Amino acid sequence: MMDYFRERGIDGLNELNELFGQLGIAQGPVEWKQFLGKAAFPLIPAGWFDQNKLTFCVLHEKYLLPLVDKGRRVVPPAAVRQSESIIDQQRWRPYDMFSRMLLLDIFSRMVPGGMARVAEKYALGQTCADLARVACGLERYRLANGQFPATLEALAPKFIENVPHDVINGQPLHYHRTDDGQFVLYSAGWNETDDGGTVGLNKDGSHDWDEGDWVWRSPAR
Repeated sequence: MMDYFRERGIDGLNELNELFGQLGIAQGPVEWKQFLGKAAFPLIPAGWFDQNKLTFCVLHEKYLLPLVDKGRRVVPPAAVRQSESIIDQQRWRPYDMFSRMLLLDIFSRMVPGGMARVAEKYALGQTCADLARVACGLERYRLANGQFPATLEALAPKFIENVPHDVINGQPLHYHRTDDGQFVLYSAGWNETDDGGTVGLNKDGSHDWDEGDWVWRSPAR
């Protein structure tokens, strides 16, 4: 990305101004800023861009990659919030301009872009895949036995090779049969709280993925 801005010259500068303006960095009359920027931008040493790339890589490796524990298959929300707080408290330095800007975009709850909240999106995507796998195992069990099992442990290894755990906390997924012969299956969700299979909702009725449980409900028959 740093090479992109640099190679685009004045057009890259204009795009940088827009990004920095969104973060409240740019100050002063627009005409004066544009004049100074056009005059100074070609004079910025290549090493400045390289140092920014290095800083971004270091912060990415230190604060972003560890958020997904592939060994334990866990994405702990508390670790995400801690990294978010650390990045947010980083003070501005010449070699941190790009890194802090991009990492704030990654962690920000307000940025709608594809890079925003990558750890939470990974956790949600993996949870949806895991719940679908378990739901398929539950249906296979029902077809063979006439009803859903009392516990998820009854599924392995005949109906599903292994029962995945909740990627939020490494604990078993929550599951129970309902009085009408169906089931409720869910993860604790991003708030790390067992809300009894209740989903979080925004005021407009859409899902609030930061609140409530991440739920897979069996369809009514």
